[in-house]
Amino acid sequence: MAPKYAEHHITRQLHRRQDAGVPLRPSGQPSEPDGPGVDLCGLSPVGRSIEYWCAVAVADELHFTRAAHRLHMDQPALSRHVQKLESALGFKLFIRGNRRIELTEPAELFIPFARKALLAASAGVRVAQAASRGEPQELEVAYSTAVNTRVVAGIKSLVEGAATGISVRFRSFPDHLVVSRLFDGSSHIAIALMPTEAEVAATCILREQIYLVVPVRNEMVGKQSVSLGQIGDSPVVWPTGAMAAAVSRELFTRFRTFGYSPNVRHEAQTVAEALGLAREGVGVTFVKESDLVFVGAGLISIRLDRKVHIETGLIHVQELRWDSLRTFIAAVADQFRLPGTS
Repeated sequence: MAPKYAEHHITRQLHRRQDAGVPLRPSGQPSEPDGPGVDLCGLSPVGRSIEYWCAVAVADELHFTRAAHRLHMDQPALSRHVQKLESALGFKLFIRGNRRIELTEPAELFIPFARKALLAASAGVRVAQAASRGEPQELEVAYSTAVNTRVVAGIKSLVEGAATGISVRFRSFPDHLVVSRLFDGSSHIAIALMPTEAEVAATCILREQIYLVVPVRNEMVGKQSVSLGQIGDSPVVWPTGAMAAAVSRELFTRFRTFGYSPNVRHEAQTVAEALGLAREGVGVTFVKESDLVFVGAGLISIRLDRKVHIETGLIHVQELRWDSLRTFIAAVADQFRLPGTS
């Protein structure tokens, strides 16, 4: 994969696997028009929904046939829906080349809003359905497999030791699925890496430093700390599957503030895979402080001279106002909230 496409590819891949129950907040996009029911095309949002789905699918797949297969429709039908949307918008969404499809500049701005409109509508239905079922007898806490397990154990111990009278169950899920469970009512509270793609209430409860991990034969071995400039253009194995898209984007943004852009040459689904590939010399990788315990033989962890952090948050849907939910959040936030955070 060419380095200049790496970050865009990671973001697109992670968007593709987002659960359809999470309302996305486009990062770095202009402010949205005020008011519910704003019609982007001058026509009913319901009437446009299939066209939005088609456009978003093509934007994700960059391929009309794959997009049609994903939506279980014929390609000619999908193409007609995209053409109707382009006609209503007054501009082209896609440039068809001989071997690839690219988004036009207006499409790069439009697609995040179309995606958010579709997912927010779905999430709204699910949240309302969860509320209609009433306050649960047992709260389910979904925690990401990527978070520090000491935090999870500490919260579990705190809740069990407090005289709250609340029954709580803890369950682990991949990071990109945790928040979506809040919107379909499967879980009621989440412990996950921040930021998230979703419009949720979040309290930062842990901030960890990021470390560089290199194979023992790397030229940076022996240094107490390294600058991001010293990493330079070294190939990077990025643990794409271990974190949600928003977390990857946030870390890339923080790296860039120090003049460093990771040269991502390989994407791994887990931290363990990323470490294994680094051990075999595929590239260097990065881990958070609590993951240093997994750095085994053949690898060396090195502190960065600039503090790049990753945050863990207690997350919930603020529209749900159950007494048990408020009691749980208050107890945990009072104990774990970091100074200067919300």
